[in-house]
Amino acid sequence: MANPKQNILIVGGSLAGLMHGIMLKRLGHNVRILEQSNESIRFGQAAGIGLMAQPQIFLDRFDDLRDQPAFCPAREIGWMDDKLDFAQGTKVPWKISSWDVLYYRLRANFDGYLSSYASEVPLKLESDGVAVFEVGKKVIKVHEDKVSTDRKVIVNYVDLPTGEEHSTSVDLVIAADGANSTIRQLLSPETKRPYSGYVAWRGTVLERDAPEDFLRLCTDRMLYISVGTSYFTIYTIPGENGNATPGDRFINIVWYSNLDAASSEYAAALTDTDGRQHWWTVPPGKVDPKAWEAQKERYALPPLLRKTLDKIKKPLVTAVSDALAPQARYMGNKVVLVGDALCQIRPNVGSATTQAALHCLEMEKVFTREQDWESWERKALRFATERKMVGVVFAQSWLTDHVKYLGIEGIRQWAASVTSLLFM
Repeated sequence: MANPKQNILIVGGSLAGLMHGIMLKRLGHNVRILEQSNESIRFGQAAGIGLMAQPQIFLDRFDDLRDQPAFCPAREIGWMDDKLDFAQGTKVPWKISSWDVLYYRLRANFDGYLSSYASEVPLKLESDGVAVFEVGKKVIKVHEDKVSTDRKVIVNYVDLPTGEEHSTSVDLVIAADGANSTIRQLLSPETKRPYSGYVAWRGTVLERDAPEDFLRLCTDRMLYISVGTSYFTIYTIPGENGNATPGDRFINIVWYSNLDAASSEYAAALTDTDGRQHWWTVPPGKVDPKAWEAQKERYALPPLLRKTLDKIKKPLVTAVSDALAPQARYMGNKVVLVGDALCQIRPNVGSATTQAALHCLEMEKVFTREQDWESWERKALRFATERKMVGVVFAQSWLTDHVKYLGIEGIRQWAASVTSLLFM
């Protein structure tokens, strides 16, 4: 037996918020998403996404745009040393996408938003609840309504274009407002988001512009390449507007390397072309070319890899961090944290979208009364804790000399053991 229809507010309109919104709308609940960004047009900042088991299950069940291809296959994980010798191949049934492709795909399914990524939208079902997506709304307070008998939650927010403050009363608040979650800061101010000690340089190269030898290495693969005390993750993602045609796709390159927060190199990397130092990310087009060149000169890169890196036109750099709230439920199950708002998993683990889908699919079981909120929270925190730990171990292995001294056979053995832990 399903729960009675509820009025649900989701704070944050990124992937986690949209997944939960789609699922709850399909169950007949009325869902309103408040997004702080001032417009619906969003950019994914070269964020590639590996669709592992949970995201694929979600899309198989809830995505009604299946006739519009927006994925690239990854049939193998490849582990390589700094000579680009192939160390290990593990077969995987993956699909690789990108943040922007998934965002617009989910928007089409949630509120029928048309875009160059989704020119047609699914038909609304009679059983669907009302779905509303509002931009330019910043939540500033969440508290229980102790006067009414139905114990609703009151949310205060500011309309950013006008500066006017408003409030709304709802049955449930889902905080999906990301790593810098306002809701988490209000409810769990002791939860911090520390810098991890390394950064991620990111960029894309069109397949048609890439060196042919390099293209052959990464086609249908997710590559891990160890270079000194840094490493690369390289894979293919859809191109402009979700184009998955070979040649028009992007090779997505993520380069993790240690960087002391007190160093001049760190300050240079996080300072943009206008002289502004960013706290977490310098966006594409704003990275100082001198800092990018200095990063490439800092390592003895294989010539083929260096040639490919030189093809990146607009790199970006992010200071890697993580965070984990001590609990996911507040105010008697009236406010819950999901996705990065509950736990920001380090990007080198590749589990943020998996976590969002897991939270969503398990929450569906709460609404259909297959489990209670305590069981949902226990599963969410267990996954978050495990992946947070794996992120630390994975980084410590690849961002030290440990892998370098393993040699090609050692990498092969190490990769075989870590693959099942991290990806399956």
